[in-house]
Amino acid sequence: MAQLNSTIDIPPPRTEEDPLVAS
Repeated sequence: MAQLNSTIDIPPPRTEEDPLVAS
């Protein structure tokens, strides 16, 4: 599991840019 996390870079949640999250 730890290796998967290190290889897959998850970007920070963008509330302003993501209309779905904003609404």
